[in-house]
Amino acid sequence: MSHDQPPHYPPPENQPHHGPPPSASAPAPASAQAPVSWPLVLGLGSLALLWPLTELVGAPAALGPLGTVLLNVVVVAVIWIGGVGLARVPHPVRTLTLAGVVYGSVLMLMWLVLGLRLEGVSAGAFAIGAALEIARSAAMGAVAGVLAGGFQRLLGPPRTTGRTQRTVAPDTVPGPTDQRPAPGDAGRWPHPGNTGPDPGGPPV
Repeated sequence: MSHDQPPHYPPPENQPHHGPPPSASAPAPASAQAPVSWPLVLGLGSLALLWPLTELVGAPAALGPLGTVLLNVVVVAVIWIGGVGLARVPHPVRTLTLAGVVYGSVLMLMWLVLGLRLEGVSAGAFAIGAALEIARSAAMGAVAGVLAGGFQRLLGPPRTTGRTQRTVAPDTVPGPTDQRPAPGDAGRWPHPGNTGPDPGGPPV
């Protein structure tokens, strides 16, 4: 055996991998995987009940018909856009579009329950008007969803709290088969971590 070169040992089978980790597809964000919250959709759509509420508190007498309409529209828009944006609700466009459908349906239902259908209007004409009102409310919800989504992007990703998991570089983790040569064996184990003297004696 030559004394100029250290003996070569085959690498262990379970030696830690020092290269980059295998590529894996990034998981989808949790917000993209979350389903639409139907209780939230129903709750936002039930804001159509503000119309009879403003009638009960006498808002039309104080603000006039136009002022009452503007008040209801502004309140609903602020709750829809601000609430969905600040709460970072997943799928803002889909959520508020469905809320708009519920909103228009509740409006038409109140017209029927409260007996506000105009005299002389046929059932077919009322059905067409109801469909147009629901479509208009859904379009308003879609626009509000776009604005709420832009508000979420403006706020940025939510802050996460908690302890950060500590990661250790693979080079600093000893392998399960990191063994040194038995006393009396020539040479030292060619492992990056073996920088100290060989416990088995000096190399031959």
